[in-house]
Amino acid sequence: MSLLSVAGVIAISLLVVGVLGALYQRSRGATLWVPRVLRLAALALTLGIAAVTIGWVWQDSGAFGLVLIGVPLLCCLVAVVSDATGFRTAMLTTVAAVGLLIWSLLTVVGLGLYFVGPAILLAAAAATTWQHDRRTHGETVSGSPAKSSA
Repeated sequence: MSLLSVAGVIAISLLVVGVLGALYQRSRGATLWVPRVLRLAALALTLGIAAVTIGWVWQDSGAFGLVLIGVPLLCCLVAVVSDATGFRTAMLTTVAAVGLLIWSLLTVVGLGLYFVGPAILLAAAAATTWQHDRRTHGETVSGSPAKSSA
């Protein structure tokens, strides 16, 4: 694992967040598709990292390498499936982002730093999903109705 490749993964993630964040701010309709694109980008980046690193992870860790790569894939899949089903998308995306970040920090010595990038994407997806829910449902994060200033 080289520091340059880890920095590249994180830079790609921040670039995607920056571009989609700008689109999210400019377009009202973007609140529907930006969180979904962020979740799919996190899954695609995680699959790419898994495909590139599976060889040396298997040589280094054996069957446990499947766990090292499987947990981040599971986090991303939970976020994507919750979005597809519409079941508690904001909450599950937040849990997946936190879980992926914790897993990245726990496995920081080996493969973990690579998964900071997808964790950034999931965190951005979670933030935009909570924002979208508040805009469309007129509720605060706690679930109580938003107070009007009229």
